[in-house]
Amino acid sequence: MTIVSDTISGSVREADGSSTYTVQPGDTLPELAQKFYQDAQKYMQIFEANQPLLTHPDKLVPGQVLRIPPATLKCAEPPIVYRKNSFIDWSKVGKQ
Repeated sequence: MTIVSDTISGSVREADGSSTYTVQPGDTLPELAQKFYQDAQKYMQIFEANQPLLTHPDKLVPGQVLRIPPATLKCAEPPIVYRKNSFIDWSKVGKQ
């Protein structure tokens, strides 16, 4: 369900917080990430949300309609989970 249409930027915001954007000549994923997330380094979020439509981050075709997922929040540090006299030290989880 579409809730907001922004004709100036060419994007449409969906109820789930994502947007759609129609690729224009000369667009790049880093430029779109800068436009939508204020961080060009987040271009892989857009790339991953649009597979298999996109086969390579550098291959955008004018007219393609891309899904722009909402920006994700990252915690500075993972939480410490306490369980009955013990806790998980997240800095050691997954390390062997």
